[in-house]
Amino acid sequence: MKKKSFFESDKFAKVLAEDVIQAKQRMEDDPSDSHRREFVRTTYSAIEAQSWQLKMYLIEHVMDRKKASVHEVSALKEESYAINDKGEIYIQPKGYSLKVGLRLVFSILKKHGIPIQIDFGSSEWKNLDRAVKIRNRVTHPKNMTDISVSSEE
Repeated sequence: MKKKSFFESDKFAKVLAEDVIQAKQRMEDDPSDSHRREFVRTTYSAIEAQSWQLKMYLIEHVMDRKKASVHEVSALKEESYAINDKGEIYIQPKGYSLKVGLRLVFSILKKHGIPIQIDFGSSEWKNLDRAVKIRNRVTHPKNMTDISVSSEE
C-alpha cells in the first residue's frame, strides 16, 4: 500500500467536502427529487471515503506493528483470503457496512490505547441507520417511491 501524505488526505477530504457543499446548495436552490438524491449520494460517498481514509490512517500511523494482528489489518483493508484449486492463496475483497467498519475502527482505537467514547444507542448513531437506508433506497431503486426523497429525510 502506497503511503499517502497528510496533505494528500487533506486535499482529498476538501474535494469531497466541496462536492457535498455544492450538492447541498443545488438542493437548497432547487429542492427537486433529483437534487435531493444527488445530495444523498454525494454525502454518503464522502462519508464512505472518509471512513476508508481513517482505516488507512490507523494502519499507517496508529497501530503498533508489533501488536497489530494480520487479522486487524486485513479487516481494515476489507480483505479476506481464499485458496484456489491450485492451492494458491489469494486476496478476496470483502466489503462490509459503514457501521460495521466504524465499529471496527472504534474497537481498534481502544485496543491501541486511544480513548474514545461512542454511544451506539444515541440518536446520532440511529440517524446513521436512517441515512444508510435512504442512501441504499436511492442508489438501488426498485420502484418510483424509492427515488423520492422527502425534505424531512
